[in-house]
Amino acid sequence: MSSRAALFSLSLAASAVIGCTGAGEAPSPSDMSTKTSPSPTADGAALAGFPLSRLRFDHNPVEPLVLPTPLSEADLKARGVQSHRVFSATSPRVWLFVFEFADQNAMFAALQDPRLLLPAEPPYYPASAFTGRWLLVTGFPSEKPVSPEMEAARTVFLERWAGEE
Repeated sequence: MSSRAALFSLSLAASAVIGCTGAGEAPSPSDMSTKTSPSPTADGAALAGFPLSRLRFDHNPVEPLVLPTPLSEADLKARGVQSHRVFSATSPRVWLFVFEFADQNAMFAALQDPRLLLPAEPPYYPASAFTGRWLLVTGFPSEKPVSPEMEAARTVFLERWAGEE
C-alpha cells in the first residue's frame, strides 16, 4: 500500500470514529428528551402519572425540593391552584414548580404572570410551559448568569412538559 493510500485509510478510520462518538458536539435537546425509567434519586411515586412522569431523565435526575420559604397555600388556592409540587433537577440544577389548576381558565390567568405563584426569590430567571391544566414554572437557585448548559437543561424540561398529549 502506498503512503498516500495509507494516509487516506487512516483519515477515513479517524473520521468514522469521530462520527460515531459525536466528539466535539454538544448533545441536542432531542437527544436528552427520551423517556427513561425513574432515577435512583427521584422518588418514583413523586414522579408517577401524567404529566409528572415527563420530568424523569436519567442524565438529570429530579428530586423533591424543600424551599427556604414555603409557598403561600392561601395565595395559591385564591389563584385556582388545586395542588403543587416543587422539584430540583440535579445536574445542572434547575428548580421545577408544578401547579395543577382547577380549570384551564385559572391556569391561563396565572400564566399572565407566573411569578405571582412563586416565592420572592429564588428562583431566578423564571420560564414556564403548560399542558392541560398543569403549569410548569422553571427557574434557577442562584442569580449568577445562566450558562448555555443550564438553559439547555431548562429547555428540555419545558419542551417535554409542553409536548403533545
